[in-house]
Amino acid sequence: MPDWTIETAETVGRVGGYCSLAFDASGYPHISHRRRDDPNRALTYTYKDGTGWHTETVDAVNLLFYTSIAIDASDYPHISYYVGGNLKYAYKDGGGWNIATIDSVGDVGRGSGIAIDSNGYAHISYRDTTNNALKYAYEDAGGWHLSTLASGANTGFGTSIILDGSDYPHIAAPNGQSLAWFYEDGSGWHTDDSNENYFVNISPSIGLDASGYPHISFQNHVPAYLRYGYKDGSGWHFETIDAGPEVGSGHSLVMLSNSPVVSYQGNDWSDAVLMYAYRDGTGWHSEVVDDSGTAKGWSNSIKLDGNGNPAIAYSDLDNNDLKYAYVFVPAAVGYTYLFLA
Repeated sequence: MPDWTIETAETVGRVGGYCSLAFDASGYPHISHRRRDDPNRALTYTYKDGTGWHTETVDAVNLLFYTSIAIDASDYPHISYYVGGNLKYAYKDGGGWNIATIDSVGDVGRGSGIAIDSNGYAHISYRDTTNNALKYAYEDAGGWHLSTLASGANTGFGTSIILDGSDYPHIAAPNGQSLAWFYEDGSGWHTDDSNENYFVNISPSIGLDASGYPHISFQNHVPAYLRYGYKDGSGWHFETIDAGPEVGSGHSLVMLSNSPVVSYQGNDWSDAVLMYAYRDGTGWHSEVVDDSGTAKGWSNSIKLDGNGNPAIAYSDLDNNDLKYAYVFVPAAVGYTYLFLA
């Protein structure tokens, strides 16, 4: 694969934490992340256009964690995030930024994921820490609707959401000690436990293949290494992506056609590098994206750009910067690209 191109997207303050990446219709990147200027925090939005990189402060609040971004059909950003026990939601329109608290009953909103449907409405998965539950919130013309999908020890401890072509949500999250796929269809909600009995203490990341089956990256708790699970007509299957020490503390998955690719933090915390892994007929292969220091990729998010090439937003704790890496995958590699919701 050709070399990765790396850009510095933002440098002001300690930025890049809890980052999330999305692309607009023109193929430009949009990133939500946390700025940390002790003792203050801020939800921060960084995007690129034809003139370069730009950054806006969305919500200057303390106790801010876990951001997730999606772009609507009008190229406006929507962000879910956690502030001091509340699930919050920010979106931009022609008038500027709008901020709302979606759920404030108990300690709610950790590990959220967001997706936007074809009507421009947000769907959010998140954890209810008070009740050890996985929750789901969505908006329609009637307003916001909240529901609990599952509860029990460790349930919802990190979530990831994606919508299929019919706007039905699919969520990856732990259901107790088992990694599970929660999905909705015309008959309601369903829970498919994988029986992969690992405590998932880092948010999983979900993609869907052309047949609508889930592909999920996740990190084992003990030992801490990066795993991958997928379902097909014969059931669940699991593989190890990287069994290095303490890898995958930050990771993200996207589908290139029916093949998963994953960004992740490689090595342990004393010498962290940003890695990229892809799967072909012979198994998993990993390569270094950025090893120019000892603290790369603790937070990272991978998506396909407007040309179907992998791009990664990530934190650079060596310099307290937000970085952006992308690579051109030539047709000779043999990928066929399919964009999924």
